[in-house]
Amino acid sequence: MDVIIYIQLSLLCTVNVFFTVVGVFLNTLVILCLLKSSQLQKKLCYFMLMVLSLFDLFAVVTNHPMLIIYSIVWMIEDYERLGTLYTYVDITDIFLGFSLLTLLVMNLDRYLAIVYPLFHRTSVTRRRLVVFLAIFLLFEVILAGISIDNLVISDGMATLIFATVVSPPLFFINYKLFIVARKISKRTAASSAGLRKPVCLKNISSCLLAVACLLCLYLPMSVYIALSIAEKSKLSPKVKISWLWTKTIIATNSTFNCLIFFWKNKMLRSEGLTVLKLLLGMCTKQ
Repeated sequence: MDVIIYIQLSLLCTVNVFFTVVGVFLNTLVILCLLKSSQLQKKLCYFMLMVLSLFDLFAVVTNHPMLIIYSIVWMIEDYERLGTLYTYVDITDIFLGFSLLTLLVMNLDRYLAIVYPLFHRTSVTRRRLVVFLAIFLLFEVILAGISIDNLVISDGMATLIFATVVSPPLFFINYKLFIVARKISKRTAASSAGLRKPVCLKNISSCLLAVACLLCLYLPMSVYIALSIAEKSKLSPKVKISWLWTKTIIATNSTFNCLIFFWKNKMLRSEGLTVLKLLLGMCTKQ
């Protein structure tokens, strides 16, 4: 085996182990915070954040370990199992898709709450958000099912269809949120009493940052696509190693989501510290 490939596989194992531990810890912490706080549970945005963290937790415990296994199997040069593992790695992407769709519904909820507050208060409920999200998730499950082993369509075609359906509303909503954020910032800066940022602006900035992080982490996919076209084979070592790096980078989004919302949300941070103190107290007593 090429030494450079071996080094990269070792690095991939290290990175994926790190993000498995950190991702499980942070997503579990968010879920515990939201389950513990009755105050946070009343708000739709925090409910959707809990759903996002739940899907992110599933994504972490499936994607990163599968990438570790794939890297180790490649390192020991067990090439017979790599083909089967390739399919399993692609199947675990479904939870990353769930996370992305949940983020889309979260952005839609924030958009309606800020741009159409009256409609949001009277018409947007937890049940309706869950139903809306379930329709999106069903769409992805069907898309994933018909693309397994190129059953009906190829993986590339499934990805293209998914991106075509999800990207336009995601970009449109975030563009509108960005415009609203600029207007609020200018209004706040012009006001003599505007010493503190409005709560709605904080909510907008969290959504915008989460989507910006998502886009940045999905950009390396273009490198993989370019390499696969140049090499004319997905089995080329260069293409496979770029595929592994791409999958790893995309999977880290499930950890960065938690970091963004902890960073931007003071209430969530304070609840997190409370939960950590409780957990540490339980551990010291034992």
